[in-house]
Amino acid sequence: LVHHYAITFLTNFGNVGGIVVDANYVMNANADAKVVVYNGDNGMDMLDIKQTFAIPGENPVDYKTSGPLGRLTRAYTIAGLTTGKEYFVTVSAGNNKHGYGKRMSYTPNSIIPPLQVPGSPLNVDIAVNTGYSDSVLVSFDPPESDGG
Repeated sequence: LVHHYAITFLTNFGNVGGIVVDANYVMNANADAKVVVYNGDNGMDMLDIKQTFAIPGENPVDYKTSGPLGRLTRAYTIAGLTTGKEYFVTVSAGNNKHGYGKRMSYTPNSIIPPLQVPGSPLNVDIAVNTGYSDSVLVSFDPPESDGG
């Protein structure tokens, strides 16, 4: 039996929390209002209007998954995120005989990568600027982290 893990966004519909509809606020004059949710490309144009029609079964823009990870994997780095944007992530375990089990998230169930202060420059050096009496030469290497 091959066991593996996968890391995905909270739902199959991308980096969004589950949709909850409060029936107390959905109404019309005929008392037959209903809510229909279609998943699909959720890309927005400059006027905040959907760029395309949602087609059920499509993954939304920016939906990502780790794909199957080895059974000994206990950590996974999700790179390329946008600073200040909220992300919802889950982990599920699966095998080749029974498929995937229930997804599990952490508490709190979302995280926002914060803007971070860059690290300090490395190997800072100052020297006489040979041939000049009114300046010095400063050299340095970039920090390990640029703050994102």
